[in-house]
Amino acid sequence: MAVMTGQLQYPDWFNDLLRPEEHVLWQGCPKQGGLIKIIFPVLLFLVFLAFIIVIGWGAVLNKGTTIATNHLILAVIFLAADLLFLYLAVVVFPRKARTMQYLITNQRILMKSKGFGEKLESYDLDRIVDWELQKKQDGSGEIYFGSFSIDDANPEEAAREAEPEQEPFQGVLFGLENVDQIMLILQNVHAQAKKKI
Repeated sequence: MAVMTGQLQYPDWFNDLLRPEEHVLWQGCPKQGGLIKIIFPVLLFLVFLAFIIVIGWGAVLNKGTTIATNHLILAVIFLAADLLFLYLAVVVFPRKARTMQYLITNQRILMKSKGFGEKLESYDLDRIVDWELQKKQDGSGEIYFGSFSIDDANPEEAAREAEPEQEPFQGVLFGLENVDQIMLILQNVHAQAKKKI
């Protein structure tokens, strides 16, 4: 079930999060990467698996020696790391991308996703001090933002000095199809939010 606000439709989970005088300006989700996003990690997994087999074969050739034990321990560690990588790359990260929802209001950027569990992120627009747009040739891209400038020598320390009672943050809206349009919405609403301070 979804709720309408003006011409925008947003999911029910957001309804309880609205602050007084807060309304939705844009909603969306990341562009899905397709099969290539799965093929690359699987190929990488197979390369590491071949490396693990070589290490394991070294253990077989040196059976009964300290070298064999070391090779076997190393092979087990690499195999565990390789399987974890495959699980994250093929199951967790794609699930997070598929379930990610973005909402931009006149006060905040909200992101909800499911990876290891459900996660809701909320960023106040009036606290954002830096933006970075990374655009691809097809017009898609990412928008990086944070409560501190990436040009600072020690950005988190600078953010803590500027807002000692607030926790510094960085966020990213990834996989955006019309990144220029979304950046324009964010810049306009950000300027309005800053004026109200």
